[in-house]
Amino acid sequence: MFVSTMLVEALHRYGQITSPYAVDEITEEITSLLTDLNQPDAHTRAQRILESQFEEVIAAPYVEAIDALDPDARRALLVLAVREGDVTLFTDVFLKELVRDKHPDALPALQHWASYLRVPYPFWRDAVNCHLLGIEGCAAHLPAPPPLLDGHQSTDADAWRCYGHILFWLTRPGLDPHERDTRCAPLWGS
Repeated sequence: MFVSTMLVEALHRYGQITSPYAVDEITEEITSLLTDLNQPDAHTRAQRILESQFEEVIAAPYVEAIDALDPDARRALLVLAVREGDVTLFTDVFLKELVRDKHPDALPALQHWASYLRVPYPFWRDAVNCHLLGIEGCAAHLPAPPPLLDGHQSTDADAWRCYGHILFWLTRPGLDPHERDTRCAPLWGS
């Protein structure tokens, strides 16, 4: 398989292989997804579209189609791709974009990741990063921390919840240092 991948990449570099996908087909699929967000496979399809930007041989038409989206459509596609499910190689990339955007439409996806921490191998760093990004993103929109790691009962989960609450207050905009300290100090003793 490794030799096959190297061969495909070499052929692509020399212009011998082009993407089998067309920008207008990708745009049509995105439009279909955003028209009905509750399609049974919408999350998986949105995730595949966004992740295809990083597959060198097929990336160009995906990048072009996604870059042509207006900000609201781009945000909706990102939210759809990360509002549920497990971590993938690029989930944290998409969450970072939503956190930077600071738009309230991203809140359901951010709450999912704030409340979720499943640490699969080999993506354990990505899973932790997604959880922390979810908490940071929620801090921009909520007056208090969202439920963190609901359904997890263990000493580890308690430690993660404590850390999550501290992170929430440290990243909550508009708090002066005294208020931040007041919110975090009791958590250090938890």
